[in-house]
Order: sequence, then structure tokens, then C-alpha cells
Amino acid sequence: MEHDLPEAVIPVLTQAQQSPTPDQILRDLKRMSDIACDAVSRATQAFFTTDGALATSVIENDRALNSFEIDVDAGIVKIFAFGSPTPGQLRFLLAAQTVCAHLERIGDHAVNIAEATLEFHGSEGNEFLGVLPDMSSAALTMLGDSIIAFFDKDREKADLVLLADDALDNMNHAMSLHVKNIVLNQFESFEAGMEILRVSRNLERIGDLATNIAEESIFLITSHIVKHHDDRDTSVVS
Repeated sequence: MEHDLPEAVIPVLTQAQQSPTPDQILRDLKRMSDIACDAVSRATQAFFTTDGALATSVIENDRALNSFEIDVDAGIVKIFAFGSPTPGQLRFLLAAQTVCAHLERIGDHAVNIAEATLEFHGSEGNEFLGVLPDMSSAALTMLGDSIIAFFDKDREKADLVLLADDALDNMNHAMSLHVKNIVLNQFESFEAGMEILRVSRNLERIGDLATNIAEESIFLITSHIVKHHDDRDTSVVS
């Protein structure tokens, strides 16, 4: 004997059937991480080579990362609403939702660096560079290590990122002093100095977000919440 489903139930079943799996979320998040890392790499390359066309491409391609962020976040919400994730999957989804937001913000900082490139004239401001190339290298390394830590569940890589954060902060502070000293003596270089500081601050923020991803990696691996390099036992999902 056939029974018709109540109309109110049909949309719920349809939405449940359309919910992604945790594996699909993982694949999309990996794609997001590739796009974010590539954006930072190309933005910094554009800045140091004053390549306006490359900088413009970074700005234009940011839409792809924004679109992924919306889709991944919506997919995770659907799994929470209509799925039955295991404790391990739940821990991954909680971490993935946070990492997704961090990757989107990293893309925004890459755009900021690209925009600074379009305003910066390298020949006028090379003396400002100071430790900026070292900052760029450090931020890219931290970002790459944090991505490996998350997807490979590599606690050692995560710890390396946490340890590197203070050094990047110190370089950002040194850049502020460096630029200030030059501008005080050469006020005509003020605009170039401001763009250098803009890049420095965005690299420092990328390092902060990489650190946040490393902290989520530790949560994924151990179920412990780590904030501000605090590794006390705060297990929430076994």
C-alpha cells in the first residue's frame, strides 16, 4: 500500500539528498587552499617585480576564492542540518568551516598586496624594502606549512608555524621603524613608504591566518582547542 509523503517532508528529503559529503568538503577545501597559496605567491611576485598585469590578475581571480568560500560554508551547514556526521567527521567539519573563512581572508590580503603593487613604483622605493623579501618568504612558508599540517594532520608542521609567528611579527615591527626613519628624512618618498607598509602589514596578517590554520590542525589532530599558542587540554570532540 503506497503512502504519500506530507508536502512539508519532501523539501527536507530533497535537501538531505543534495547535502555534500565530508569528502566533497575536503576536496573543495583543498582547491581553496591551492587558490589562496597561488594568490599570495603571485601577489608578492607582482610586487617585487612591479608587474601590473600580474597584480591585476590576482585581483580579478579573487572571485573564485569568494565563490568557493560560500559553497563550502553552505555545504558544511547542510551536513550539520541534514547529515549524521561521526565524531571524527564533526571535528573535521568544525575545523574546515574555520579554515575556509581563513583562506578567504588570505585571498583578500593577497588582493591588498596586488593593489599596493599598482600604486608602487619600484625604482622610487627600493630603499624601503628592508626585510620585506624575508617577510614574504616567511609568510609563504608559514602558509604552505599550515596547509600541509591541516590536510596531512602533521602536528610537527603545525608547531613550526606557531613558532614562526613571532619572528614575522618582529619583522613587521622592524619594517615600520625602517620606513619611518626613511620618510622622516625624505618626505617626498612618503607615498612609496605607505605602500611598503601596506604590504608588510598584509604579510603579517597572512602569517596570523596561517597560524590560525595551524591551530585548527592541532584541533583536528588532537581535539584540543589551541588559541594564542596555548596548548592546555580543552578537548571538545573525541
